[in-house]
Amino acid sequence: TIATARDSDTIELTPTQKGNISSSDIIKRVAGITSTSIALNEDSIVIRGISNDVRDAKSLLNEHLVGVYRGYLDLEASQCKRVKNTLAKDSSHFARIKLSTGADIALDASESCIVVTGKRANVKKAKVALMGFLDFMFPQQFQTVKVHKTLFKSMGDPAPLADISVKTGASVSLDRDMTWVLVRSEDSDATTKAVTLVEERLAGCEKLNAVFRFETFESWILPIIIGKGGSQIQQLQSENECSIDTYKDEVTVVVSADSEEKVQAAKVALEAIVEQARKECIFIEIPESAIPAFVGKGGSHIKQMSDEYVVEIERVKKHSNLFKVTGKEDAVADAKTAILSWLKTWEANHTGLTIEVEERFIPNVLGKGGETIRSIQKESCCKIDIDRNHLTITVREGDEANREAAMEKIKSIIDEEKAKAAERAAAKAKLREQEQAEIAAAKAQKAAEEAVAAASNPEQMAKEAPASDSGAKDRSKEFTSRPVGLTVNKPKAKGSNAVLEVGTKEGRELYLMLISGNESNSEQDDRWESSTVSSSAAMISACGSNDGETVLHYRSISGFTVRI
Repeated sequence: TIATARDSDTIELTPTQKGNISSSDIIKRVAGITSTSIALNEDSIVIRGISNDVRDAKSLLNEHLVGVYRGYLDLEASQCKRVKNTLAKDSSHFARIKLSTGADIALDASESCIVVTGKRANVKKAKVALMGFLDFMFPQQFQTVKVHKTLFKSMGDPAPLADISVKTGASVSLDRDMTWVLVRSEDSDATTKAVTLVEERLAGCEKLNAVFRFETFESWILPIIIGKGGSQIQQLQSENECSIDTYKDEVTVVVSADSEEKVQAAKVALEAIVEQARKECIFIEIPESAIPAFVGKGGSHIKQMSDEYVVEIERVKKHSNLFKVTGKEDAVADAKTAILSWLKTWEANHTGLTIEVEERFIPNVLGKGGETIRSIQKESCCKIDIDRNHLTITVREGDEANREAAMEKIKSIIDEEKAKAAERAAAKAKLREQEQAEIAAAKAQKAAEEAVAAASNPEQMAKEAPASDSGAKDRSKEFTSRPVGLTVNKPKAKGSNAVLEVGTKEGRELYLMLISGNESNSEQDDRWESSTVSSSAAMISACGSNDGETVLHYRSISGFTVRI
C-alpha cells in the first residue's frame, strides 16, 4: 500500500531560527518541491499534506535550520523484523556503511524504516549502499525506477501510485533524494509487476509534460514568463488548462496537463513568449580593450545610446565583456545595429595584430591569475584581447613596434608550449618502443634457452614434442597414469599378484565401481590383490611406462577401460 492520508507536522522555532527563515524564500521553495502547505507561525512551522510529502518537507526545512538532513528507506513489517534480527546478530553491516559514507544510520522498528542522517550528499551515498544491502537480503523485493526532477509533481501524485499498489499489492513511493520511485514488497513478482506499471505511468507523464531548459545566462527569461505578479503564467495556465512550474535553480520550465493536445497548445504559446523575449533582449560581446570607450566616463556613452534608442544597456555581472540590451523589438534591433557599427569603427581606429590559437594554449598565455598577459601589456603599453569563441588573440593600441614585440612574446610562449608538448609525446613514444623492445628481447632469450636445452638433451625434447608422426598432438601426459586415490607398490616378484594400496576410501570405491560395474563394498579390505582385479575385469594389454614400471590395462564388465 501507499500512504495517501493527509497528515500534518510541526517544527518548533527559536527566535534566531524564525528570523533566519523569515528572511529567505526556503518555505516557498520547499512547498513547491514537496506539494505541501507550509505556514510560518510566531514560534513554529506547520506542514500539511500527504504523509510522505510532509516528511520530505520537514527534512528539507530542518536541513536549512540546523544543517542536518534526514532521509528514509521504508520497509515492510516482515522485512523490518528480519533486518532487526540480522543487526542484533551482527551490527557491522550498518557500521561499515556509516564508516564509508559519513552518515548516521538507525533502524526505526516502530515506523518500519531505516533512518539516515547527516549531510545530504552523505545521506544519498548511504541510501545507495543500503539499497545494495537490502537487495542482498531480499532479492528482487526492492526495485527502483529513475525519475527526472521535472516530473516529481506528476509522478508524486498519490492517487495513480495508490492505484498501482492496489493492483499489485506492492508499496510504491517517490524518493526525492534519489530521484526514483521505490517499489517494495515481500513478493518479488508483485514488485516486478508494480515496476512495469510505474514505467508505463512514467512514459505517460513524459507525454503529458513539456520541459523547457535554458542556459544559465538566460535566467532573465523566467521573470518574463512569470510576468508581473504572476500575471503572465496565470494567463497561460488559464487559457490552455495546464499547469506551469518554474525551477530557478535549474533555469527550467515544466508544462503539464491531462492531455497531449493541451500540453502542445501551451508549449506553442510559451515558445512564442520566449521567442519574442529573445527579440526584445539581446547580448553583444565587446572586446575587453574596447570596454572603457564603450562604457564612457561614468557610463556616459552607454547612457547616451540608451536614451537615443529607447533601450536599456547593462553589463552582465558574471561575463565582464558581455552587454545586455533590452527594449521593444524594433528599438533593440536599431540599438544592435548602432553598437555593431560603433564597434567596427573602434576596431578600424585601433588596428591590431591577430593570430589564431589552439584552445589548450590560452591558459599558458594568460598565466596564473592572468599574471603573464598583464605583464606583457604593461611592458608593451598595449591591450591584448583573447576571444575564446573564435580562438584568436589580438594585440591593440601602442605603436607598431610595441604591438609586434608583444605578439612575439605571445608567439614565443605558444611555441615553447608546443615544443614541450612535442617532447612529452616523443618521450611517450620512446617509452612504448622500449617496452616493445624489452618484450621482443625476452621472447628471443626464451627461444634461445629452449634451443640450447634441445641441443644438450635431444631425447628429452623428443619426448616433450607436441605432435606425433601423424601430426596429432600427444595428449598422453594430460591424464594421470593411475586411478585417482590409488598407488601401486612395486611387486617383489613378477606375476599377476601385484598388490594395490588404496590412498583414500573414495578412490577405492571409484576403482571398484569402474572395474566391476557394481556398487563398491565399504567394508572391503584396505589392500587389494590382483586376483580381485582379474576376477572382475579382463586384462587386455600390458606395456612398459617411462619409469620402467609395467602398466596393465583392464576392461571392466561395465565397459570401462582402467589403466594401472
